[in-house]
Amino acid sequence: MSSLMIHLCMAHALRPDAPAEYYVGHIAPDCVDIREIKDHTHFRDRTDRMAALEELRAATRPEDDYGEGILAHLYLDCMWDALVLDSFRQLGVAAYRREISRAGAYLYRREPWADALWEKIDACPPEKYASRPDFPPDKIRELIVWQRGWYAHADGAPSEAYPPDFCVRFLDKTAREYQKWREKGE
Repeated sequence: MSSLMIHLCMAHALRPDAPAEYYVGHIAPDCVDIREIKDHTHFRDRTDRMAALEELRAATRPEDDYGEGILAHLYLDCMWDALVLDSFRQLGVAAYRREISRAGAYLYRREPWADALWEKIDACPPEKYASRPDFPPDKIRELIVWQRGWYAHADGAPSEAYPPDFCVRFLDKTAREYQKWREKGE
């Protein structure tokens, strides 16, 4: 699992002028805080995670901004997990969370649009993202408020494990691959 800022960087790269619910979709899957449920909603419990993503791609209408955000979030996490699994195991859970938080905080400080985007997300009414029972709007709202406040006060020092150039290369590659993958399903 990457940081929410990594998700929002990809969202912004794909659709910088998208409505707020698109961006909320990019963070909604992380509102789940029970590992077994998150593994299920992120398809980590499936033997063929890509097949599960392809099923979701087929079921997601392009005009469903919130659903498109969720789809892109899950795709990014699949790619991220495949890339960093070994480093996650080497670091351990606590160190991984610290490093990925630092990577996200650095991106928040680096991106000139980040604060305004979080404000836009924060202003999005929960009715706009109440369509998926796996991601309860009250939990999404809690995540938005907590994460926005955390980023606003984080120091923004770069991560040693996931430095800025690593994150930027990952985001560029994943955004390009996602666009091609998404177009194949339309």
